[in-house]
Amino acid sequence: MPWSETSPMDERVQFVADVRRAYESMTALCDRYGISRKTGYKWCRRYHTDGAAGLLEHSRRPHTSPAATERAVVDALLALRGRHPTWGGKKLVAVLASCPPSRRAPLRHSSNGMAASRAPAVSARSATPGARRRRC
Repeated sequence: MPWSETSPMDERVQFVADVRRAYESMTALCDRYGISRKTGYKWCRRYHTDGAAGLLEHSRRPHTSPAATERAVVDALLALRGRHPTWGGKKLVAVLASCPPSRRAPLRHSSNGMAASRAPAVSARSATPGARRRRC
């Protein structure tokens, strides 16, 4: 007889079916399936609201990112990086902070502007190539 293989989705559907039959308590079923009661109640709630589709894995990505760098700052940084590809993050942020207030991007992260460590990350995320290293 071959081994029977079950997917996590099959296990969840079976768990919810066992809960609905009510032969055992929620605690006993959670122990048998090796999950916490919080997870068991979560799966039952999802099945009740969304059906079997609610038992699929949900994304763990946050809905918002309040600490994200503002779009105006990113655009100003990328424009400056395009004009001066050899400058590092420290100099880019310092030049952005020294612009006149009418042309300055809103640097909101600290009193002296965006952290210099954010500049290379912003450039890398936008897929703009950095400066080339000079050969000796």
